[in-house]
Amino acid sequence: MRSVVLVVALALAGGCTQDGLEEPSPPDELDHPFFRCRVESVLVRDCGFLRCHGSAQRPFRVYAPNALRNDVPRDRRAQPLTADEQDANYASALGFAGTDGKAALLLLKPLDEKAGGYYHRAATFYDRGNVFASSDDEGYATIAAWIAGATEAADCVPAEAGR
Repeated sequence: MRSVVLVVALALAGGCTQDGLEEPSPPDELDHPFFRCRVESVLVRDCGFLRCHGSAQRPFRVYAPNALRNDVPRDRRAQPLTADEQDANYASALGFAGTDGKAALLLLKPLDEKAGGYYHRAATFYDRGNVFASSDDEGYATIAAWIAGATEAADCVPAEAGR
C-alpha cells in the first residue's frame, strides 16, 4: 500500500500531461518587478483588509497601508509600504502561486466558484461575491500573467493600490 501511495505522489509531482506532453511550469522565482509594479497593488486593494489577509496569523498575508504593517508606528500606517513589507508580500504571494497557473490558490481562491474558483470565505464577508467574478477580471488577469512568467523592467513604476 505504501508503495502505491508513493507511485501516485510521484506521478502527481511530475506535472499534468495531455496527449503525452507535459504542461509547462512557471519558474521557481517569478518576476519581482512585475509583482511590485502590477500584482502587489491588486493584492493590497482586493485582499489586504484587516478582516481578510491583513492578519499576521493568516497563511496568506498582505501588508497594506492603513492595515497590517510590519514595525511601522501607528501614526505612519498610511505611508507607502517599506521594502521589507514589499518583500514579505512577494514571498507570501509566491507561496500561493502554485506549480502551474491552473493550480495556483492565488488565482483559484478569489475566483467565483461559478467561474471555476474554490470556496473563499471572503465572498460572504462583504455581501458582494468573490474578489474576481471571472477570469476576465483585470486583477485576475494581472496575477495570472505573473504566474505564467510575465516580466517587467526593473525600473517600472508601481501601480497605485487605490482602496
